[in-house]
Amino acid sequence: IHDLAVMRTLPEMTIYSPGDASSTAASARRAYASDGPVYVRLDKGGYPELEDGAAANDFSDGYRIVRPLQDVNIVASGFMAPRAIEVSEELADRGIDVGVIDLYRVKPIGKSFSDAVLSTSQHVITVEESCVLGGVGTAVSELATEIEENVRVARIGAADRQSIEYGSREWFHENNGLDNASLVDSISRIYSDSSTRSSRGA
Repeated sequence: IHDLAVMRTLPEMTIYSPGDASSTAASARRAYASDGPVYVRLDKGGYPELEDGAAANDFSDGYRIVRPLQDVNIVASGFMAPRAIEVSEELADRGIDVGVIDLYRVKPIGKSFSDAVLSTSQHVITVEESCVLGGVGTAVSELATEIEENVRVARIGAADRQSIEYGSREWFHENNGLDNASLVDSISRIYSDSSTRSSRGA
């Protein structure tokens, strides 16, 4: 669960963490064509297909918006991207609208991501099954410090500890608050806090 954090520290390293069949194929093509080192974080088993609403996607941006942007948006990658969509649908049933962004290229994250997502969001919630330190959440937090807009970033991921136990993925997610029910509860609280701050002008 620490691989993204480790690989992000290596200079000139490009990192892909695809969450569906199209982005996986694109990651393989781009890795093959790259002149530098590339790390592709692949899941085992089949991949779903995420719809991003674009007529054509050459996967050059490193991200795609798979649920329309709102004041509060979820940024996820890899396996957690389709889960973030499921969670957004459950939140919608509670009257909570959040956008979902599939960040399939974790390094480098381009300026277009900052302009399109961070600069237009009040609150960004990163969701990852890797360690909460050093991965997607850290990368997005670093970018957030470089823009003038006052966007808040909340990180949800695996605990910063050695994972020496063994179990199923479902067991791992439940023990780290990454299952659907836990994510819905966590994001609901963050959404409520964000709405309260907005009403107070904070």
